[in-house]
Amino acid sequence: MVVLAIWMGIHTASLVLERKSPEIALQLNSKNGKAIGRLALQDFSSRVAEGATPEAAALAVAPMARQALGHEPLQPSAHAILALAAKSREERKRILEQALKLNRRSATLLGTSLQEELADENLEGVIATLDIILRVHPEMSKEFFPVLAGALADDQSLPVFEQVLASRPPWQDSFLTTASGVPAAVINVAELRRRVSIESENLDALLVSRLAAAGEWEAAQAHYDFLEKRFPRSTDPALRSDFPPIDWRLADSREKRAQLSRDGAAIELFVRAGSGGIVMERIFPAKKSRVLVKITHDIQPSAQLENVRLQAKCAGEGQLLMAQNFAEQSGTASFEVPASTCDFVNLAIYARVPSVSPALRGSILSFKAE
Repeated sequence: MVVLAIWMGIHTASLVLERKSPEIALQLNSKNGKAIGRLALQDFSSRVAEGATPEAAALAVAPMARQALGHEPLQPSAHAILALAAKSREERKRILEQALKLNRRSATLLGTSLQEELADENLEGVIATLDIILRVHPEMSKEFFPVLAGALADDQSLPVFEQVLASRPPWQDSFLTTASGVPAAVINVAELRRRVSIESENLDALLVSRLAAAGEWEAAQAHYDFLEKRFPRSTDPALRSDFPPIDWRLADSREKRAQLSRDGAAIELFVRAGSGGIVMERIFPAKKSRVLVKITHDIQPSAQLENVRLQAKCAGEGQLLMAQNFAEQSGTASFEVPASTCDFVNLAIYARVPSVSPALRGSILSFKAE
């Protein structure tokens, strides 16, 4: 099924790339080898679309492919069709090897070569061939990025990918962004990203977020630690929101919002009357059986502190470990979070303002969890 899907993608794209009408070209010149080759490719693709195997379709149109080569020896589609129609895999590889020496831009030829690499389970060959295809035909990334992402899920592929990406192919960053959305591949995407240079400003934030979304908390923390060392930041670590959920995930709506102050010294809060919910949350590693949290704030009006609370749960789970409001904390709130069964704890500040009360405003001046 994977090979067939690849073939359908290759030949659909090939037909789009061939903008000329082979029928009209043949009417003008019956010996037009390029037109005959394109017509053979159309016939081949139609047969595959109707359910024929690539090999059976190639055998059916092989006479037309030979005719095309008789008039145009360099016609790549015809070479690809004859390779698929070959009686043995040795003959197929010989035809492909010779044809690729003449043309390394043909999607059809490259696709046929890719099929052979897949059949041989040659991971290095698959990735190298896909690299060529994506350099020559970047518009085909939609068809082939899923294939590459599937390959990257295999730990053994990392050295091969590292070698290919060392040359900074133009498809690198968009592929890593796409592959980071594949749960089976996201850990290796992060590992690969740490080995290569990138230009995408959003990829690292996506990786931290998607690793966490996949429940890979340790991997998310490891990538975050890498970013901390590689790209030092001047903002107070307790107030950062660049890489949530290891950094803060801040609410951002008309009803409630949290944002870093202009001087970077606090996180400003606002909750409109009649609204509520989580205004800020992040994940912490639970290094001890109990997590001590200390919060300094200036939330007003103070009468609403009973409507503001710190809540905690094991990361990725719904059951609360604790929920305690800010009332009677005298500006500094200290909480103990039982975390004996958690490797990582989700800590969140929740606020709700009654509809008859003034809007809640204030700042989180410091936040420490240990």
